[in-house]
Amino acid sequence: GVARWADSVRVVAERAHLAGDTVALAQAFRLAGRALTVYPDDALLLHYQGYIRYRQAQRLADFDRALPLFEEAVSLLERSAAVRPLPETYALIASATGSMIGDSMIRGIRFGMRASAAESRAEELGPNNPRVLLLRAVSA
Repeated sequence: GVARWADSVRVVAERAHLAGDTVALAQAFRLAGRALTVYPDDALLLHYQGYIRYRQAQRLADFDRALPLFEEAVSLLERSAAVRPLPETYALIASATGSMIGDSMIRGIRFGMRASAAESRAEELGPNNPRVLLLRAVSA
């Protein structure tokens, strides 16, 4: 079922991220995409696809190439949160949105409040969630 698909995507994505394997990250993204054809609105599959895009964007040294990946990550994560609001999803939205600011004051104005709102929502949903606490620590 869908839980097995989501867990498979999670495992492949985490292993790929920890190994720094960009090819395996892309494979994990495609695996989630295939599962989403069967389960198009599954919150966990959307969450993991957003997580993978976020990790892919983080690996790019060129901000102009990373920005569209961060934007796609936020879009996927927002779709996930609309179906099932998880603190981890909002923490990732906050981090990805904050990453889209880069060194631009204009993007800071545009995305700063959105990142802060997502961080607040993550804290509301999971004040003791380790990922939310990590986000708070990194932000501080």
